[in-house]
Amino acid sequence: MGFYFVPQPGSLPQTSNNRTRSELIDDILEFTGGEGDKDEQRRAGRALDSSVRRFNLTAWRFNRRQEEITFLDDTAEYQLTAAAVFRNPLRMRLLDDSDVRREYLPWVRWEDWTKFDPDQSSKSSVPNYYTIRDAHTTATVIFSPPLAVPTSRPKALLDYHVRIAFAADGAVLQVPEEVEEALVSEAVAIMIAKTRSFEDARGARGSANALFAGIRMQYKDWPDSAGHME
Repeated sequence: MGFYFVPQPGSLPQTSNNRTRSELIDDILEFTGGEGDKDEQRRAGRALDSSVRRFNLTAWRFNRRQEEITFLDDTAEYQLTAAAVFRNPLRMRLLDDSDVRREYLPWVRWEDWTKFDPDQSSKSSVPNYYTIRDAHTTATVIFSPPLAVPTSRPKALLDYHVRIAFAADGAVLQVPEEVEEALVSEAVAIMIAKTRSFEDARGARGSANALFAGIRMQYKDWPDSAGHME
């Protein structure tokens, strides 16, 4: 069967060969044993979720998203559509009336924002910088100062990374096929480390680390010389 891209909004290459959560669990148990055992299936599911968490320590190119924000008068806060899986901002560009990308807008870490940015009541035609509040829950984008509309820069374009979302029952992981395989290998290593000998665990860990290194080389996102993710 050939590969094709699943046309889901904002997603990158998931293929026709991606497996559901239950299929991934069955695959893990083929390596570790316990097929058909409900307790082992639950352990394998937890190991799969743990492997997803490990992979989410890295920003991946296949998890880039882009969102356009239209400024509203006297409004500083905007919530991203992918708030549930937001990971980190990449860059923000202001757009002019023709949607041409213009200036980069500096990002300020939320912990620094709370120390140095007071409540601003005065409005401006162009924001000076932005932050992301509650990035792991609501992913609220905040501009400073609040905008006065109309403005010569009526929109902003935010590029950002999302996390790999956990696969629910019957669903698949939104990752390329080879990343899915590396996630399974990591889950197998986690399972074997808890139940087998040191030698078995070392072999499984070596295989998982080798796959992760290959995936990281192919898919890890890197900034350009200016510090922007182009």
